[in-house]
Amino acid sequence: MPKKQNTPDIFSTAGQEVEEVEKEAPEKRFNLDRAIEDLAGAICDPIIVYPGGGWEKDIPKWLLEQITLDRLVEQMKATQGQEPTGTDSEALAYLFPASLCFPLGHDWTQIYLYLGAKVCGAYGKVVPEDIDIKTLDQQQDMDLRRLKGWIYEKRRQHRGLKAKDIRKERLAKEKEEELKKAPEVVQHTFDLGLEA
Repeated sequence: MPKKQNTPDIFSTAGQEVEEVEKEAPEKRFNLDRAIEDLAGAICDPIIVYPGGGWEKDIPKWLLEQITLDRLVEQMKATQGQEPTGTDSEALAYLFPASLCFPLGHDWTQIYLYLGAKVCGAYGKVVPEDIDIKTLDQQQDMDLRRLKGWIYEKRRQHRGLKAKDIRKERLAKEKEEELKKAPEVVQHTFDLGLEA
């Protein structure tokens, strides 16, 4: 219900009582350029992994291929209004080398096993019963969502930096082409009768 408010603002109706209209949150409008960028990102963005140790080379090939498919599914969800985020398979690929570089704490171990069971089980891989974690507690779930959000942001940052580099290259090439098209300037000295 609209509120009555006495507005002292000089740009209002000179101090008279006015009805304040409650604004509705703007709907997210479909942006074709953004959708194309995100679709290309789902296919071309790098896979973010834990740095160091060289273990990223040992991530199973089927998991790397699955990441692209999962990103496309996540992109479809985002076009339906869900907040874009990293995928379970991306989080698993991030934690894989980390788990080989140092011992994970209890919560991250549970998250890693949960992701392993979920991702591997969904794609026909056999998961041993003793490590088949089906649920996470509230804190672990928050940590996983935070990790997936962080992975998504790192992908977007990388994409932005890459696009910036491409624009710089294109501008440099355009400038070089302009210089090639410019008439050649040659200096010669003409005797103007001015002797020093």
